[in-house]
Amino acid sequence: LENRKPLLDKIVVQLISRDEASVLAAGGALWEDLENKEFMPEDIYKFAKSLIEYLTWNLKRNGYQIRLDMEIMGKELSSSDTLHDLKAMVKFYLTHLSREISNLQTNGERKVVELAKEFIFANYAGDLSLEIVADHIHMNSSYFSVLFKKETGENFIDFVTRIRIEKAKELLHDYNLKIYDLCRRVGYYSPKHFSRLFKELVGLTPLEYRNKIR
Repeated sequence: LENRKPLLDKIVVQLISRDEASVLAAGGALWEDLENKEFMPEDIYKFAKSLIEYLTWNLKRNGYQIRLDMEIMGKELSSSDTLHDLKAMVKFYLTHLSREISNLQTNGERKVVELAKEFIFANYAGDLSLEIVADHIHMNSSYFSVLFKKETGENFIDFVTRIRIEKAKELLHDYNLKIYDLCRRVGYYSPKHFSRLFKELVGLTPLEYRNKIR
């Protein structure tokens, strides 16, 4: 494997990037190179086993808890009757690794977004920006913005605004609470700005909404 490590490391990057097509293409190119050099079948089997082990080890080193029984993998590769069967088995394991990474990343992303939402629910009344939330979950703000939209279907600002306005609707049931004080309780310092956002989302001004629910 030594002289092929640059390509193998590239495959690791492709796996982490969830680029399954490139992973399979690189695996196919490796296999074609082996066949062209006319290695003995036993050597090709050893390479195939070492390939999957190397990729799995590197993925684990990068923090991915890959579920793969090496003993079973070795037995399945060795039970291949032909090089064609062995090639198909290698493709199967490359696909397995690719999908394991994808599932792990998806679950991790969902967990991160849930943590962000919990932070928003707990801090909507304060100064809450995309950068503050991204910093709380230790993530680049640009990537967090894209990820948040992907997982929730809303961009960050729209989500926070909706949460604040929903809370404002609850507070409007307290008829003694002034709009000036109410808007501060949901993270806004300008009653005019708050009223404009409220009407955009609810279709009524805060006072009109309060009169409606009396």
